[in-house]
Amino acid sequence: MKKMLISVFVLACNFIFAQFGIDQKLVEIEPFLSQSNAYPGSTVKLAVKLSIADTWHINSDKPNDEFLIPSELLVESENEITVDNITYPEAKNITLSFSEQPVSVFEGEEYIYANIIIPAATDKDTLSFKVVFHYQACNNESCMPPSSVETDVSIKIADLSEGINVTHGKIFAAVTA
Repeated sequence: MKKMLISVFVLACNFIFAQFGIDQKLVEIEPFLSQSNAYPGSTVKLAVKLSIADTWHINSDKPNDEFLIPSELLVESENEITVDNITYPEAKNITLSFSEQPVSVFEGEEYIYANIIIPAATDKDTLSFKVVFHYQACNNESCMPPSSVETDVSIKIADLSEGINVTHGKIFAAVTA
């Protein structure tokens, strides 16, 4: 009897965790910078690769329903780094069993692009910042509670006598931001 109760409890916990998304990694992010170093006062391109789990999608940055939570990319920094020109991928409009109108979503692998502006008055050798991505994941039957994923990024600050090292050319070739 005790083994049966434990089995029921374990199955119930697995169901609850699966149902409410506890410890599920439905979206992963990977940041890329267009340069491995930068001059003070310069602009560096940032690409954030979204990897969305199979059979799931996330609401776009402009969902077609006021009750859906939009995706949002944030850059948090204590180094006075600023961000502009955030460019989200082109969304797909899909019709789901629970929605009367098409929903604007991202699926699979997508990139979000932005410009990172390095402060002109920095005296640091390296600047660090945090990339935070807020999203709401859904499948064809239901939506999970809103969630976020974050990662740390750093860039070396170059002396004006140094050259700039351009990186990830293929990722940034598609963008003219």
